[in-house]
Amino acid sequence: MMIRKIKANNSSSGLVEHFVETDTLNFTAYFDQSEKNLLFVLDRSNDSISPNTRLILSREDDSRSWDDILSQDYKVDLEKIRPKEGHLYQPLDIEYENLFLYKSFLENSENDLAAKRLKLNREKQALDHTIKRLDEETDTLHKSQQTVMSSRKSVEDYTNRLNRLKQRKKAMEKKKKENPKSISPEKEARLENSLDRNNEAVKSRVKRLHHAEKRVEKAKEHIIEIKERLHNIKERLGVYKEDELYLLAAKPKVIEVSSPQKEEIIDPPSSTLEKPSALPHTPQYTHFWDIEISEHEIHIFHLLSLILIGLLLLLFIVIKVS
Repeated sequence: MMIRKIKANNSSSGLVEHFVETDTLNFTAYFDQSEKNLLFVLDRSNDSISPNTRLILSREDDSRSWDDILSQDYKVDLEKIRPKEGHLYQPLDIEYENLFLYKSFLENSENDLAAKRLKLNREKQALDHTIKRLDEETDTLHKSQQTVMSSRKSVEDYTNRLNRLKQRKKAMEKKKKENPKSISPEKEARLENSLDRNNEAVKSRVKRLHHAEKRVEKAKEHIIEIKERLHNIKERLGVYKEDELYLLAAKPKVIEVSSPQKEEIIDPPSSTLEKPSALPHTPQYTHFWDIEISEHEIHIFHLLSLILIGLLLLLFIVIKVS
């Protein structure tokens, strides 16, 4: 394990930076100049379930965003936190909780339990971020599909209008050949302008249609990738035993003793511990490739089954009596 510290006067952020790198962890912790207060963490411990850099910080006011806190409170250059690649900013997952886990690890870097807590936290956060991205990509897919439909209709309308204008031009040219004075230059110019405008309108709408179709295909690809990642996260969370989960979910507390600070585990109420096998959130959209039967439909099926059985019994009694 490597832990390297850069003083405030030498760091790019103007804060004291602690760089931590192990086989499974890679993060930078940013302290104030007293080194007592951990301000935020930039975690680059990326893997298949958590491919993006994560920013972990605390906030007292829910209305404030991460960039406002870092730039206004800590005077941090935001491009150092979220650099650009080309014209696009790199993905950054924001978390406003569990900053204490990193401070606990730094104070007990040889403690396997502290490292395991960070690992479990990353897996739980990966689940939340992945579900959020599934909702976002599904929303993008639906909006892009609507744009495709409206763009196709618009292309069709403007193409028909353009064809009508072309027919008018042919008729005008024929009439002009028969009687040159019957068509005024102004009328001919207006028709040419209408043709040019409609021709450009068709081109722009065809371009818009192609862009929307590309967004649809890209969104479908992203959704497949996200669902695969979601499956992998659930598998990872599913390997924890209940007693391990209980221990890892317990909030650490630093207590004063004669030796250097040690960590004591405070057992939380058992009701606060959730089994990891179930998703804590259901995506807000119903995806058309997920075929599921709702609870309401199951009740209707049971009711119809009971009615059918009753009718069969009634028919049997009528036959027997007759």
